[in-house]
Amino acid sequence: AALFHTLITQSGHSLSLTSLHLLPIVQHDELIFVPAKDVHVGDLLRVMTTVGHMIDSPVIEVKMEIKEGFYAPLTMDGE
Repeated sequence: AALFHTLITQSGHSLSLTSLHLLPIVQHDELIFVPAKDVHVGDLLRVMTTVGHMIDSPVIEVKMEIKEGFYAPLTMDGE
């Protein structure tokens, strides 16, 4: 079991990721990659709609949950 950060967006998307899993957020009209533990309510995630379009949707909730699953073993410097 591992600690997962579950991110829920305004568009209804939900992601469960380990603390160091990198994902792109939109900041100042650019995509930057941050670990899941540093994503906060209000951050913009780029998500895909059901018709295949990419949109930017704000995070409306962040939950921390203990779950079974894979984890991201890499650190920010790639080790």
